[in-house]
Amino acid sequence: MKKLIHFTAMVTGLILLAQCTLKDKPAMSIIPEPANFEMLEKGLNLSEGSGIRISGEGLGEIRDYLIAEIKSSLNIDLVHDGDNPMIDLAITSQLPDSLGDEGYVLKTGIDGVKIEARSKAGLFYGIQSLLQITGPDGFVNGVSITDAPRFEWRG
Repeated sequence: MKKLIHFTAMVTGLILLAQCTLKDKPAMSIIPEPANFEMLEKGLNLSEGSGIRISGEGLGEIRDYLIAEIKSSLNIDLVHDGDNPMIDLAITSQLPDSLGDEGYVLKTGIDGVKIEARSKAGLFYGIQSLLQITGPDGFVNGVSITDAPRFEWRG
C-alpha cells in the first residue's frame, strides 16, 4: 500500500511539473526559436490591398519580396502604401547594438505589423518570422518578438 501511495504521488508530481512547463511555452512555434517571444491578445487580418510602408534607403527589394511571398502563399495582393500602412518595415539605428545586423524587433497587433532592424538582413529575418506567424487565412497573431543570432556565424 505504501508503494502505491509513493507511486501515485510521484506520477501526480510529474504531471504537475509537465503542466507548469507547458504553460510557459508560447502557443506557436517559430524556427529558430526567438530570443524573446511574447504572445499578445489581439492579432489582425491581412487583406487585399493592405499597404506596406518602408522607412529607410534601398528597401524596395525587401518590400517586393514580402509582397511576392504573401501573394504566393495567401493569394493576397499587398500594395505600396505609405499613407495607410498595415505593415511597416523600418531600418533604424535606435535599436540596441546587441541586435547586430541580423537582429530585429517584430510587433503585431490590431494596429498593424511593425518590423524594425538595423539592416536589410535584420528585416529579412523579421519577415521570415512574420510569415511563420501568419495563418493560411491571412490572420496574423499578435506577438512581440525581439531576436538576434546567438552566434556570429551560421552553419
